[in-house]
Amino acid sequence: MKFDLIAYCSPPLAPALCQSLLPRAGDISLCLVSPASSMAAFGAGAAPGNAFAASHLVEQPPDQTQAACLNAAAQGGRAPHLVFLCGVSAVREDFISALETALEACGESTCFVCRSLPCEPQHHIDPVTLQSPTLSGVAVCMPRAVFEQAGGLDPLFPGAHAWDELSLRVRGLGFAIAYLPTAVLNAETTPAEPCGAYLDTEWSALLLAAKYGGHKARAAARKRYYGAIRTPQPFPHVRRLLLRQYLHGLVVLSQLKKWRRTNGALHGQVGRLAANGAGLLRGESPLAPVGTGPKISVIIRTHKRAAQLRGAVQSVANQTYRNFEIVVIEDGAPTAEAMLRQEFAQLPLVYHATGQPVGRSRAGNLGLEKATGAYCNFLDDDDYFYPDHLEQMAAQMAAHPEADIILGCSVSMFTDGDSALWETREAARYELIRFDRLDVFTTSQMCQIPLLSGAFKREMYQKYGGLHEGMDAHEDWAMWLKYLAKGRRINPHGIDIPRATSVFLQPAAPGQALRRLSAYKAFDETLFKDPDIRFDVSLADMRRFYDGMLADVRHLKQLGQLDEFLEREAKR
Repeated sequence: MKFDLIAYCSPPLAPALCQSLLPRAGDISLCLVSPASSMAAFGAGAAPGNAFAASHLVEQPPDQTQAACLNAAAQGGRAPHLVFLCGVSAVREDFISALETALEACGESTCFVCRSLPCEPQHHIDPVTLQSPTLSGVAVCMPRAVFEQAGGLDPLFPGAHAWDELSLRVRGLGFAIAYLPTAVLNAETTPAEPCGAYLDTEWSALLLAAKYGGHKARAAARKRYYGAIRTPQPFPHVRRLLLRQYLHGLVVLSQLKKWRRTNGALHGQVGRLAANGAGLLRGESPLAPVGTGPKISVIIRTHKRAAQLRGAVQSVANQTYRNFEIVVIEDGAPTAEAMLRQEFAQLPLVYHATGQPVGRSRAGNLGLEKATGAYCNFLDDDDYFYPDHLEQMAAQMAAHPEADIILGCSVSMFTDGDSALWETREAARYELIRFDRLDVFTTSQMCQIPLLSGAFKREMYQKYGGLHEGMDAHEDWAMWLKYLAKGRRINPHGIDIPRATSVFLQPAAPGQALRRLSAYKAFDETLFKDPDIRFDVSLADMRRFYDGMLADVRHLKQLGQLDEFLEREAKR
């Protein structure tokens, strides 16, 4: 027996889940956990069978939290590895094999977040190493020894927030958490009750600061919670519920104060980890896996930056969608060729060095000329794809073959310094880049589409040209404006994939940001004089923008976030 598999699920999901686990039943001790109100529904068809190494049902009492119940279920087993599933209806045939392979490759002390479909975990992961800041998700595998050393789930934290908190302790003790895209399962996508989810989120943020934050962090968390009480989200009786939750939790907050005193070293280490990307949510976009989809050419321009290029190419190698080619154009001497041939020989990769520098735009157009895919997607050598980027694109291409352009979202990673190595970069902050209104009118005001977050049919380049070769900045803005005006779209006024599937690097230091902005401004005049991107604006365009802006103001005011938003924008 290798795994204690603990499934928190409702009776209707149990039969299919048990059936999907049968091929490896001899390696699994199965424990089905369900609230007491559901236990009567577990009949012979829902209960685990005798094929498993061991199996039993565990009832969650009404007064026990989910975290406490899962802790009790884990204590009842003895296998070296624990697998927790929440709301899972079935696992893929090779799920257990994928876990075994990963444990052998990464070490017995690594914890894993598995891939759930149709909705994957929303949290940020490292697109190159696949390291994850959190265990939050519907499927987690971790060594029993790590779970026990970390102290298990904290029953003071509600629902999935208990996994976020455990993640901090696991990482604080020096153990790694990794995303494992090869271990795939199907999960129910039942949305959480909105008011309950809102209350849990506000309370968990306060608990997290009380447990790990310094004086300033705890004061800021209290201020935020008091602000939520004053201007809560519009749910019935929510102000009273927030206040009652706080008053009932005063004893809990005092217990966390004692924890800080007795766990000083861990408290300090975890406090430093708490803000490192764990709170970033990439959004949700249900995905139906694509069997046979179109070939996508990923075009990467580079110039004497082999160390940075390595990370970008590795992020493509991590893709869950495999019908792609990588076209690397080196602007100048072939400084990266040896690295690519040695480290990425298994990838379908085309490499071309221009010899003499030709400029960013010409290098990009050379990549388009050498591409053989039906669709093209640019990726700069210091940017990255999350593992699901190409599959999300391919799913939209398969569902909407008439569309010439597919547009998604990115995450901005603001970094200090100018390190060439991904491993030594420190993120100052992360921001989600998402524009809910995106068309020629709004994009004429500013470039809303990071170059890597959109894909287009190669025939668009053949018909209308690619990057403006007279510009070494703004060239992507000019291209997107041209394609938005001439191409067919799925959503004429918005994005197609409301989930960030790529990472776009920007400098965090004000001096670096200003130098970057100055380099772009040098090409403003060339951009504005380009006859291919001059457009007529209709009254309907202006009205649509005006109505959308008013809707945004009303929405922010309703959330109690308008003043905070205006203050932040004033500082941009």
